Amino acid sequence: MNAPQANTTVTPAATITEHETQAARHANVTGLRPVVFIHGLWLLPSSWERWAALYEEAGYTALAPG
Repeated sequence: MNAPQANTTVTPAATITEHETQAARHANVTGLRPVVFIHGLWLLPSSWERWAALYEEAGYTALAPG
């Protein structure tokens, strides 16, 4: 007996903003190892600015997507 087929639709989980696209392109061009900072509840991507600067001074490229 065959199981019924589920009706599935694939939809994107999120939309990448133009700012995020440009940041990713910049990270790819640098050739440096990326560090991605993910914010949570009560934080904004800008919350990572000090940490991003610290990591970039250490030779990484920092990304903090929205």
